Amino acid sequence: MFTKGEFPESLDNPWRYETEKSAPFNREFYFIFNVAAGGTNGYFPDGHCGKPYSNTDPHASNAFYNSVGDWYPTWNYPATHDSAL
Repeated sequence: MFTKGEFPESLDNPWRYETEKSAPFNREFYFIFNVAAGGTNGYFPDGHCGKPYSNTDPHASNAFYNSVGDWYPTWNYPATHDSAL
């Protein structure tokens, strides 16, 4: 897999000792999708789209959750699965 990825020769191939050419994908594994909401890093500016917290709030996650009555109905769940991953 390292060769197929066309990584630079200067990188150490972590699969050099594997005998199975499809390693590490020859074993069961899991994908982890991050579907985080919110954040205080500036990517979601204050004052936009009814954002219920500010980037300087030390308890932004609490403010987000406490406004569940405002944002949860916009997901249309379970009536529809418009917001499903």
